[in-house]
Amino acid sequence: MTTGKHEITLAGWMDENISTSLSATHPEPGVDLVHVHIWSEIPPPPMRLSLVQPLVGIHGFWRTEGDHTGLLATGCEPSTIKATSQAPVCCLYSFSGENRLTLAFSDALQTMTMRADVHEETATLHCEVGLFVEPTPAPGQYEATLHIDTRAIPYYESLNHVQQWWAAQPGYQPAFVPEAARWPMYSTWQNSGYAGSCGACP
Repeated sequence: MTTGKHEITLAGWMDENISTSLSATHPEPGVDLVHVHIWSEIPPPPMRLSLVQPLVGIHGFWRTEGDHTGLLATGCEPSTIKATSQAPVCCLYSFSGENRLTLAFSDALQTMTMRADVHEETATLHCEVGLFVEPTPAPGQYEATLHIDTRAIPYYESLNHVQQWWAAQPGYQPAFVPEAARWPMYSTWQNSGYAGSCGACP
């Protein structure tokens, strides 16, 4: 399936009990939503939702894993994402911090993988979302959406748009935060850790 800027492929299954389809909507210029529809009467095998992005004007890579190097790499291992660790979103940005490509997936509960791998031979990034990477019962009907943002806006605005998109989905509304949770808190553990690291504590 082709959007305005990318060809999207879904691969990894070969069984008559599994059928898939992709469709797309375009809620605003520079934003594409790729809707994934999978019908499976058996436990599904791992599947890959992928696209290729030209490696032009891209300086760094952001993800929620906390490795803030922002480096692009060849042959990189995919990040494993699950409900208790990380979020299914990544962002490629320019030297000035302008968004080049932000990818996010609507299903933030199931275990999955994401990666953006540099292919030097073609000067492209091969971006991939791995589905059903852990043994999964037969889902019957599975539906999810890949959010693609190529707008030339500050990367943090693109990421803010993603969190608003998630929050608008049923079951993903942010939890209520009581006012007391916003107050400053003194951490004796953290304080002793800093003191110990500089030799002030025995």
